[in-house]
Amino acid sequence: MASHQYAKLILVDMNENGLYVSARELQAEYPELIVRAEVADVREPDRLLRLGKKYRPEVIFHAAAHKHVPLMEDAPEEAVKNNVFGSLNVARMADAVGAESFVLISTDKAGAPAR
Repeated sequence: MASHQYAKLILVDMNENGLYVSARELQAEYPELIVRAEVADVREPDRLLRLGKKYRPEVIFHAAAHKHVPLMEDAPEEAVKNNVFGSLNVARMADAVGAESFVLISTDKAGAPAR
C-alpha cells in the first residue's frame, strides 16, 4: 500500500506492539510517507467513527479478523463479534465519513465446512 504514492497511511490495530513495529518499519522504508498509528478495536464503533472523522480516509483497507480456525471453532461467538461485527463497524464508519473505497482483505483460512 505504501508504494502506491499515498500521502498518509493510518494504521489501526489493537495489538500495540505489532502496530508500533509496523509503523516504524513503514516510516523507515518510506520516509516521505506520513504514518500514524492508532490503537483501536474494530468491535468499538464509536472509536472507529472518531478515527474516521479525525482522518477522513479516502481508501480503507480492512484486514482485521481472527485467523486461527481451530480456536474460532471452539469460540464461534468471538469469531462473529470480531470478524462479522468488526467488519460491519469498519464498513459503517467508511460510509459515514464518505470514504471513496473500502477494500476487505480476507485473511481467513478455509476450514472444513460442516453441513
